[in-house]
Amino acid sequence: MQGELERADFKTMLGVSDRAASAQVSALLQRGLLLSDSPYGKLRMGVPQHALRFYFPKLWPEAEG
Repeated sequence: MQGELERADFKTMLGVSDRAASAQVSALLQRGLLLSDSPYGKLRMGVPQHALRFYFPKLWPEAEG
């Protein structure tokens, strides 16, 4: 799928230790800002409803709040 990135590549881009990168990936997955089809699968950007007001201000009033 286009727009996906290997976990190792994403962690390398963060520029921190492997342990810190794993924690960051976990946090982003929990918040829905990253998505993956499996626990060790490729990563892709997520757009959860709670983040819409930051990504697209005033575009969706129902996302405000």
